[in-house]
Amino acid sequence: MKKYLITFLFPSLFILNSCADILSDNEENYIIQDLPQHFPLDKDYAWVYERTYYSNKELWESELNPDTTFLDTLFVTQTENDFSYYWWGQNPYSVSLVKNHSDENHFIRIGRYYIQLDSIVSYEKPDLWANFNPNFDTTGYSAIYSSFAPTRYSTKDTMQNIIAHSFIEIKNEFHEDYEYYVKSEKNLFGSESWKYYRDYYDDNNEYFGMAKKQSEINDSSTNIGLIKLKIHDRLNRFSKLHDDFRMLQVYSMDAKKIAGKYENDLMQKIFDEDY
Repeated sequence: MKKYLITFLFPSLFILNSCADILSDNEENYIIQDLPQHFPLDKDYAWVYERTYYSNKELWESELNPDTTFLDTLFVTQTENDFSYYWWGQNPYSVSLVKNHSDENHFIRIGRYYIQLDSIVSYEKPDLWANFNPNFDTTGYSAIYSSFAPTRYSTKDTMQNIIAHSFIEIKNEFHEDYEYYVKSEKNLFGSESWKYYRDYYDDNNEYFGMAKKQSEINDSSTNIGLIKLKIHDRLNRFSKLHDDFRMLQVYSMDAKKIAGKYENDLMQKIFDEDY
């Protein structure tokens, strides 16, 4: 028996080594997309996503029998300031003010402008929307950020002749009246997808959704310029009331009071924009 084992073992090792050599050679023919170091804010962008919603958590987990599916557009535009505008849809309810914190490789939201209320919320502590730092350590983040993902890992996908590396971040928060969960994937081209839910304890106002990027579109084919001009004009009007473009100091604890003036369906839209 030992003789036969040795006889078959060496050919097996030879085959395994040969396969490894072939895989190594093949990788040289792939286009490698490295892990991202920041969120793309270098120009104006418009990305189309498919949003899908489910009636309960079980269907959401299995991704079966969605209630609603539709296309939505994420717009990101540059400004003359050190932040960019970030919003969903061609008739946005609110616009997030975002920037890359280059020293830390962090993508953060520093505030939000509610269009219909004509009110600006400047966050005392920003939201950490993405952590691209190669050394992942969230120690002390609670003192710096209002929210952040405490868990992250990297993944690799092979598509035709491309090997794409991505970060996966997971956040699961338990609030007084609801549980919130989001799992997001980000690569060199921004947000690729996310899966999330907001499950309220005492009523049926919960929702379970996901979003997946479909394509990038030419922003000239949208009304992005008109929206950007409208937002910029309103923000400039605030700047005349506050020196050196200091935003109205309504901190994150007051954000719910402002948003609370909206109807329930509008609140749903606002929560959906938190990605």
